[in-house]
Amino acid sequence: ASVTPAHALVVAPAQVLQAASSVTPIHAPGVVRTQAMRVNPFRRVNDWYEGPRYAQDVPALEWDRKSPEAMTFEEAKAYAASRSSEGWRLPTIWELEALYQQRGVSEKQDGDVYWSGTPLDGDPLNAWVVDFGYGGVGSNGVMSHNFYVRCAR
Repeated sequence: ASVTPAHALVVAPAQVLQAASSVTPIHAPGVVRTQAMRVNPFRRVNDWYEGPRYAQDVPALEWDRKSPEAMTFEEAKAYAASRSSEGWRLPTIWELEALYQQRGVSEKQDGDVYWSGTPLDGDPLNAWVVDFGYGGVGSNGVMSHNFYVRCAR
């Protein structure tokens, strides 16, 4: 008798066909995929930040290519919203950290700064960013700057 491991997922063939028909191909130009992992982007944040500093599990995600140009946070939100019909959105700070930690999946390395959709705790007018040049995570006063976007789904 065969034994199914406890972590195996058993689905009926009809469920597989239904799921397969609703999945967008991951080999679209510029799209990369990261693996699920636990991250804590706040471990690299200096003492100025007194908000929560917790880790979070991030699922496997698809990442769109970098936005064509750097933009303000308001423009970044509009850019992501314009792509929402395809399932794209601004990533959370935890998701962006997972992409940074797995940055080898990208076709080329870059040193740009990317917007997250996560507001600074206690200050909804500020959002977290990740600098892919050196891995810095920041937020203080960034709303007046232009950064790039990597949408996730």
